[in-house]
Amino acid sequence: AALKPIYGALERAADRVSRSCPAVASVCDDTLPQLRRYESLESDLAYYRRRCPDMTKRAEAFARRSKATNEYVASLDSWPATGPKAEALVAHLYTRYLGDLSGGQILRRAAVRAYGLTPPGGTTLDAVDGVRFYDFKLIGKPTKLRRFKDEYRRRLDDLRVADASLVVDEAVAAFRRNTQLLKELDFVVLGATEAAARHARPTKPKQQGQCPFLAKEDIAALPFKECPVTGESVSASRTSPRRRFNAADIAVVAFFVLGMVFLIHRAAPPGVTLPGP
Repeated sequence: AALKPIYGALERAADRVSRSCPAVASVCDDTLPQLRRYESLESDLAYYRRRCPDMTKRAEAFARRSKATNEYVASLDSWPATGPKAEALVAHLYTRYLGDLSGGQILRRAAVRAYGLTPPGGTTLDAVDGVRFYDFKLIGKPTKLRRFKDEYRRRLDDLRVADASLVVDEAVAAFRRNTQLLKELDFVVLGATEAAARHARPTKPKQQGQCPFLAKEDIAALPFKECPVTGESVSASRTSPRRRFNAADIAVVAFFVLGMVFLIHRAAPPGVTLPGP
């Protein structure tokens, strides 16, 4: 639910900026129609409103109150249409769409199994309802997905931009925004106290060269002091519960790996070479 307004803002920004920014246009002009996710997210939410109305109501309530979501949407809606910052929008397109085409396909299988979406007599690949977000029908079969990704990445690699460091900085910002959103989701999925125990660890000064996604947090830096849906308050004094591994963790790992690969290329020359998942 939180991704729906984010993709809406991203696709509005891409439409608007591509009209005046050649770098964004070269990436978007004939690829954005195949990549758009806003309508598929609405289709999935409509399905879950029928199947799991209470869960979906909670998810949509979270999306409305999510600080990470609202800040990301505001940033994209105010994105400049000209200048070096305009070109840096490609970093957000890269982060979201290449992730959906790569690790997103792993998350699709996990969602199908978790929610029992496999049709009778079919396989996880045959599921449609509830996972339309991960299906790129306008691109085609998995082999075509790979070719599409290769071509999309080639266009990004061939870009000549005014300030390559801005593109890298926005890629890092995109990973941070997505990581923060997943941390907020923990408050709804795990409950406020367990989420606080997971994230409110002793602060530790960042060491030179330390990955920014590994920075420690204290209780003051938590996204919410209560669950944004239930209003459950945070108890920071509780000890950390036993760690559980779930689909959200897989997404965090995927964003972390992509971030590390991108940071390795931080010193990119004016022709920005963007790594692929």
